[in-house]
Amino acid sequence: MSTITRAQIVGDEIQIPVELWRNDSGIFVVSLSLPRTYFREPFFTDSLAKSFSILKSGIKVHREDTPLTRPVHYDEKDKRVIYTPINEFVQRHSGVRVDKKPGFIFHMSRCGSTLTAQMLAISNRFFVLSEPTIINSVLDPALNISQENRSQLLLASIKALAMCSPKACDYVFIKFRSWNVLYLEYILQNFPDVSWMFIHRYGLEVLQSVLEKPPGWLRSRRSYARYFSDFLGIDEKSLRTISDNEYASRMLGIFCRTARNLSSQNSMFVDYDNLKNDFATVMKKLWNIDLTTEEIHAMERISKLDSKDASKTKLFEPDSKTKIAKSTKIQKTLVSRFVENERVKLTNQ
Repeated sequence: MSTITRAQIVGDEIQIPVELWRNDSGIFVVSLSLPRTYFREPFFTDSLAKSFSILKSGIKVHREDTPLTRPVHYDEKDKRVIYTPINEFVQRHSGVRVDKKPGFIFHMSRCGSTLTAQMLAISNRFFVLSEPTIINSVLDPALNISQENRSQLLLASIKALAMCSPKACDYVFIKFRSWNVLYLEYILQNFPDVSWMFIHRYGLEVLQSVLEKPPGWLRSRRSYARYFSDFLGIDEKSLRTISDNEYASRMLGIFCRTARNLSSQNSMFVDYDNLKNDFATVMKKLWNIDLTTEEIHAMERISKLDSKDASKTKLFEPDSKTKIAKSTKIQKTLVSRFVENERVKLTNQ
């Protein structure tokens, strides 16, 4: 049974897509039938696990750290789990028009994007999905489908996510995974009018964070070398042999370069150091949203907490100086060459 209370339910049932599943008969979209409500936790999977009690916990599958995206664990016999063939799923959403205003949040990793999502999630005006897993499944370059089918599936998936928003909200914000920015051009082709932000941070601090707790794009670096070698301009064999320091630095730089190359009047770059102070200004300039005094105060309160703590009890502890102090001479050289050389070019039009 769901742990969500009746008072938290703000409407009817939704069918929210969470991942793709394949068997001998084809590829299916896995959706969960849930009460329509807000997703307040730091990450999409946190909400599914905590508010809806639908995810299994403590499960590790063989070589789970190898894939770019970890599988979503759920009880296949749960009556809330729905399997839809991808063609049927695409057709179902092809003519759908979403009446909520969308906004996309991209980032270079470990740079305040979760804080951004948490600040937005405090307001009932905003429906926030922090790294919804279906997008990772669709963008995963290892998914063997045509580009046309992938494009249709991405469009349908984001529409389906937006359709899950509470009726009272005005905006739908989607925070993507950091590696998703590699496919930013592809995403914007499907959503050319959506305004988006790219959050960035001093590369040395980010490098330390991703090395301490490797994200999927670093954990899977060897199994996905053939997919990412073109982005990095390195042949597959060399990419497999360079150090984690160099690989991570190159990837962080490419994230920044990709965002810069695709910037427009619909985009804005936000530095981690200015994120909290400039947040209201960014919301106004990028999405023409005037935050209320109540929202600003609530965002200030939430910003004092550890943004990744689902219990919302742990206070935020600044770590910039500590991370820089841990850095080696080699790391500083790599960051200067591959990351900061690109990040310095992230200027708003």
